[in-house]
Formats: sequence, C-alpha cells, structure tokens
Amino acid sequence: MAWLSPEEHTFIEESVALLCVEILIVDSLEHPSKVLLVKRAEEPALGQWFQPGGMIRKNEPARVAALRKAKEELGVEVTLGPFIGAYRSFFMPGHRNNPSGTDACSLVFMGTVSPSASSQVDATSSACAWKQFSDPEIASFPKRFIVDSGLFPSLAPSSPAHMAQEGLLLLEKII
Repeated sequence: MAWLSPEEHTFIEESVALLCVEILIVDSLEHPSKVLLVKRAEEPALGQWFQPGGMIRKNEPARVAALRKAKEELGVEVTLGPFIGAYRSFFMPGHRNNPSGTDACSLVFMGTVSPSASSQVDATSSACAWKQFSDPEIASFPKRFIVDSGLFPSLAPSSPAHMAQEGLLLLEKII
C-alpha cells in the first residue's frame, strides 16, 4: 500500500525536513561482526548498500516505525536494541528529482534478527546481504552509524569527498 502519492511525497520533500527512522541490524548485540543491509533499487542511495529505514508516520512512535520499516523492507521481525543517535542529512539538489535537495532528520536504532530469519526485500531494494563492518561497498550513511555505535572502533567515517560522490552533502550527529 502506498502511503503517499509521488506528488504528495515530492511536495513534502520540497517543503520540510523529513523525520525518518533507520535500523542498523547486526548479527549480535553482544559481539557483532556483520550488518544486514539492502541494495537500494531507487533513490535515496540508488545502487548503494544501505540500512533499512524511512519516514515516520504521524503519531507513530519511532520504535514502532523502526519495526515497521524492517518488516516492510526485509520481511523480518527485528528485536530493537539501543538508540544510536539522531542525524541530520542533506542530499544534493536534484536528489529524488527534488530541485532543492532532500533534508532529513533520522533517528537511528540498532537491532537484531533471529539467525534463522529469512529475509526478502521489497520493491525499494534489489537485494539484501550480511556485510562485514569494513566492507568498502557500505554507503556513507550506514558506515557513519556503525562508527558512532562503537561496534567497529578502527573503522573511519567516509570522507566528505566520498559522501559527495554519493550525493550526500551533510551528515551530522545532532544527538
């Protein structure tokens, strides 16, 4: 079921900063070694390995939105772990056909799934896979969350030049 028409979504993106939720799904909260990512089939992050997530609906608690997005995008039940932080992001003008760019605030949670869980992506993604934290294919967005979570201390955030190649002009932790 489409929540917003493409026209409504574009109008909102051109008018206000979006409030989103992101889920960094790891193989273990105690001793994580991998993260479950989706390969995006559409903007934002077309073709990039990214974390599941998206807009929070009106009156929807953030944790409920995180669980919903995991179920919609991967078909899995997630056990939510700690809150990683709130991030402000700004994607370049032209992103998602928005002439003024896309401005968002994302609330980021960590979570796990059962090792026996079978995942299946929705139409927003072309694949999903467990990736090592150091995998160079991981986009700047989830890489920043991995760094800030403290899961992989030797991993450095993406450079501003690498972020710009992905269309990301700003990614700052605000809380």
